[in-house]
Amino acid sequence: MRFVIFYIALCFCFTAVMAQENYEVKPASKLNSSHSDFAAIPFGDTVVFCSNKRNDIVVSRINANNEMPLTSLYIAPVKQFGKYGMPKAFPFEKALHTDFGPATFRNKREMYVTMSYQGNEGPVLGIFISTLQDNGKWSDPKAFEHNNPDCHVAHPTFSADGNTLYFSANFSDGLGRADIYTSTFLEGEWSTPRNLGSDVNTPHSELFPFAHPDGSLYFASNRPGGMGGLDIYHFSEGNTLLLSDPFNSAFDDYALYLSADNSAGYLSSGRNGQDDVFTIQMVRPVFENCDTLQQNSYCYLFYDAATMNIDSLPLQYEWAMGDGTKYRGLEADHCYQHPGKYTVLLNVVDTLTGDLFFSQASYELEVKDIEQVFINSADSILPGETLKLDGLHTNIQGLKANTYHWYFEDGTYKEGAAIEHVFYEPGVQNVVLGVRSESNAAGVVQQACIMKPILVTEEIEGNLLVTAEPKAIAGPQQKNDPLLAYLKSTNDTVGVYNNVPADAVYRVEITKSKERLSTLDEYFDQVREAYDIIENYVSADSIFSYAVGAERELKDTYPIYAYVKSIHYNEASVKAYLPEHVYDLDEIDEIDLSNLNRAVFRTGLIHFETGLAAIPESAHSTIGKITRLLLDYPEINMIVGAHTDDTGSDAFNTQLSQKRALAVIKALEQQGIDASRLVGIGYGSEIPLGDNRTESGRQLNRRVEFKVLERTKK
Repeated sequence: MRFVIFYIALCFCFTAVMAQENYEVKPASKLNSSHSDFAAIPFGDTVVFCSNKRNDIVVSRINANNEMPLTSLYIAPVKQFGKYGMPKAFPFEKALHTDFGPATFRNKREMYVTMSYQGNEGPVLGIFISTLQDNGKWSDPKAFEHNNPDCHVAHPTFSADGNTLYFSANFSDGLGRADIYTSTFLEGEWSTPRNLGSDVNTPHSELFPFAHPDGSLYFASNRPGGMGGLDIYHFSEGNTLLLSDPFNSAFDDYALYLSADNSAGYLSSGRNGQDDVFTIQMVRPVFENCDTLQQNSYCYLFYDAATMNIDSLPLQYEWAMGDGTKYRGLEADHCYQHPGKYTVLLNVVDTLTGDLFFSQASYELEVKDIEQVFINSADSILPGETLKLDGLHTNIQGLKANTYHWYFEDGTYKEGAAIEHVFYEPGVQNVVLGVRSESNAAGVVQQACIMKPILVTEEIEGNLLVTAEPKAIAGPQQKNDPLLAYLKSTNDTVGVYNNVPADAVYRVEITKSKERLSTLDEYFDQVREAYDIIENYVSADSIFSYAVGAERELKDTYPIYAYVKSIHYNEASVKAYLPEHVYDLDEIDEIDLSNLNRAVFRTGLIHFETGLAAIPESAHSTIGKITRLLLDYPEINMIVGAHTDDTGSDAFNTQLSQKRALAVIKALEQQGIDASRLVGIGYGSEIPLGDNRTESGRQLNRRVEFKVLERTKK
């Protein structure tokens, strides 16, 4: 008998790219001047930045030390990102004659800004706090509580919740010329600054920190190994990464700001010959060679290709699909509701009672989505109607989608796992979805894409729009096209097939038990009047099975099965058993041991003293043969079965034989055999080979058998 299975496989590939996205960096021409312009940061619908430009509107302020204009704080309206109105002096309540550095906003009304002031030995930088007044002006800045007149404290930035402050300072406990510190807002005040340590700081200068909303930290440093001058670094989860082009250049690059979604921002750079503000804008990821979407199908046709002859009996084939569904007959069309692992059984049932007669075969089936980026949406839509699309069912081994990028033929670009789109032009509109993973420790991003055609149409059949919903989830009686059918006789990538071996013997199993039952147990009294009880140890499940009969044809077991059922052994069903091959242990050197499954090595050469279980000296040769077999074939396990004649009571003989079986196991263990490979069973006088009324028969019955269990894979 065989399963017949056809299946479609799609090999899907994805690409790996560097984690750093494609960004375009351009000068913010409206903000820049012929002097230094730097440290831009958005505030509402404006941008705030530093500049030492000469301002024709405001009286110029000159630094007395070098006669250069003082660095001031400016603000400019943002018409749209990259397009700005005329910059103006930041609206403090009164003019401040000092140098300004980078500012940051804790919230909509509180600004922390770098300013110079007179320290103990000359001008130093400090952080100052200004608040927005009701008149639209900003208050006279107040000193940050951890400013130090002997040190520079500068370049503030806040965590997303505003309760953690990062800044640069050259405190005496630092690791280098300037380090990055952090302070936490607790009970109305800022905690003592804490140095971020060697994960971030070096013996050189770490400046211009920026706390990104995702919890990572960007900063500038002139440490060795950069691209030149100050370079921008990224720190996250203990790892520091140097950003590459276009963020860094051979000149000073610093004062980075990035939006929460990393799509846009600012940096300052001297790459154009002087310090200027540059805009940063993410360029859409490029996805090429996108395959066309294939619909998932969870439907299969099962059929029996070589049936047994049971037509003359009240028996019928029944398929159990592993999800609670059953079908009677030789064929079964079945659609699973969702992917998963299913055990499909081909059973033979008794039509008179509905009970299981025999389990003929099983197939461990894994139902999978096609490995691809998946667009879940309707296949067609009316012009002007809103189409919902999502990529949540994307299934690519080794790629966990982190970002979703949608491209439409009308030029629209959208991001997100689930989106909506309106098509206005009739026709076939191709939608491309590209997905990207998070970057790994090596800074590599994986990406993949798919294309799905959407029919935009006004055609109507009757009163219904021609719309095909996805077939990813089919009802239990539905058939997807194409239907997957299959015939299988070996293991494959779809599942594992288990069939009845050709040399199997069929028996009617009466019961099974975790604990061994004596075949003389009163439970078997009724059936024992007609049949011998056969015990079998199922090593895979560690259970004992008890059966009657031994037929080569399945149909020939039905009279036995019907009789056993009629005397109320309600658990009874037919099972297939591999035949045992019995050998005399003395002939082991002459036996082909290439297939040891179900081999039984029988010996009567372990002559126990009457009533005793001690291994006699004369048995050492026999123990040695079994030891060599177990050492040569470490993949096999064994039952050590001890038998007695009928001298004495049944209880005594069972107990004595169990002791003898365990004594043999102990002797093998002393020879280096792992006792876990051995199962000791004392059968007493239950299974005689000879006539206990004769001495020769009793001697034949006093024996030890070594039964090889199924070989395990190593």
